[in-house]
Amino acid sequence: RNLNTITKIDYDSKEVIWHLGNLDTLENNSYFNEHPTFNHQHTPILLDSGNLIIFDNGGIHPGDSFISKCQEYSINNNSFELVWEYTLPDSLYTGSRGECHRLDNNNTLIAAGQTGNFIEINNNNEIIWHGVVKSNSGSNQIGRIMKVNNLYPSSFNLEYHNYSGN
Repeated sequence: RNLNTITKIDYDSKEVIWHLGNLDTLENNSYFNEHPTFNHQHTPILLDSGNLIIFDNGGIHPGDSFISKCQEYSINNNSFELVWEYTLPDSLYTGSRGECHRLDNNNTLIAAGQTGNFIEINNNNEIIWHGVVKSNSGSNQIGRIMKVNNLYPSSFNLEYHNYSGN
């Protein structure tokens, strides 16, 4: 997170496969011709497609104000490509914490850590639902989030045999 870098490692051989991001803090090893600029990223997740999805806390992007984003990258041998991005509204900027997850229905669940907000967006980047964590203690930060489809069955039947009484 603080290096603004994501590293892919082959755990069997212990070899670094690639670094992605700000390479100023590394040994000037370049695996790609260019590098994306993300700041204080969280929760890099490899999707079933092989793409990488991350939550970009923001910090200072060249030419931008403080903004947080969810980004998806396609990564192949010596190249990467930003294939999708959702920029959170200014009111949901979070300098730390936060994450995004691709759901089974291809929607994306995003937690804006310090703000206590979480949203689900569809493929058209439309907000499907928006929630806010509230707390009497004043702390409403979200460290991690996941969507639970249902805690209870949507319907059920009870059958009573020889029922008597009130």
